[in-house]
Amino acid sequence: GGTLGPATLPPGTAFAVDIQGGTLSGTGIVNASVRNNSTLRAGSPTGKLVVAGDYTQTSNGSLYVDLGGVTPGIQFDQLAIHGAATLDGLLDVSLANGFSPTSGNTFKILEFASRSGQFADIRGLQLGANNNLRANYAPTDVTLVSEIVGVKIDPTFGLVTTESGGAAAFDVSLDTQPTDDVVVTLTS
Repeated sequence: GGTLGPATLPPGTAFAVDIQGGTLSGTGIVNASVRNNSTLRAGSPTGKLVVAGDYTQTSNGSLYVDLGGVTPGIQFDQLAIHGAATLDGLLDVSLANGFSPTSGNTFKILEFASRSGQFADIRGLQLGANNNLRANYAPTDVTLVSEIVGVKIDPTFGLVTTESGGAAAFDVSLDTQPTDDVVVTLTS
């Protein structure tokens, strides 16, 4: 943790950190604009990194984020950008400390004043059988949302008919947009 930035430049002077190789990681404040052409890891291992200027991630750049709980900047990584964010390249998401998100957990991993572009590739959104993260791009943030993917039936009990007829009604809904045709087979 700490502060990285120019000590001798006059206030208001632009200063840039240009990551051309290796990794910039940790928590604290970068008093500059950052251009990521390599690897940035907010947190150490989890935490919050603040960029006081703009952030540009190139097609060669990678942003690594660890999720170890639901407390922002403490249990999961956050990159807070005071200026504009230009996104490209890779977002790589990993779980830490044996954490497993439950449906509806949200992780605001990026905050910014404005944004252009989005990540060309995102890895780590598949957390296991029917457990996924969805990346939501908003005007001032990127938030990951945990979804337990499946089928919901309502009601699941109290459905009664007789041999002489009668009807029982129930609703079937999918938790997320399907990627293929969905077939529901009924047996009575």
